[in-house]
Amino acid sequence: MLDLTFEEKSIWISLVSILLLYGGYFIGVMDGIEGTSMTSIAASMLGIILFLVVIEIAGYVAITIFHRPETADERDEFINGQAARLGYFVLGFGVITLLGYLVIKGALIEETSQEISLVDITNLLLFVLVFSEVVHYAARLFYYRRSL
Repeated sequence: MLDLTFEEKSIWISLVSILLLYGGYFIGVMDGIEGTSMTSIAASMLGIILFLVVIEIAGYVAITIFHRPETADERDEFINGQAARLGYFVLGFGVITLLGYLVIKGALIEETSQEISLVDITNLLLFVLVFSEVVHYAARLFYYRRSL
């Protein structure tokens, strides 16, 4: 990572911290440990957000000590715009897909007698949001490495 720019290093910090913290949360959701009620989701999100802030501040301070930030130029703006476009596409596609699923499932509830859990909807929407951010950061790294 020594040949990375300040921007790339800061992206890596954000990407890895999101993957570790939210990855742990979603593993807990799959195991039935985390996200089983709206209260536990709120508590988990508060903890994750606090840890993200601490990790990102510590990471930025660490890389600033060893590497001065460069001023942003047109290339940085282009890369950020392209990556944001991709991330927002994933977010929009995920939300529309989830809404379509809920509408179809809602129409079939009377026949299947299964209820749609608000906790499940919240966790699915959160997953779509986190996944779109991961795509956004990964795309930025890809574009920087490709030297767009």
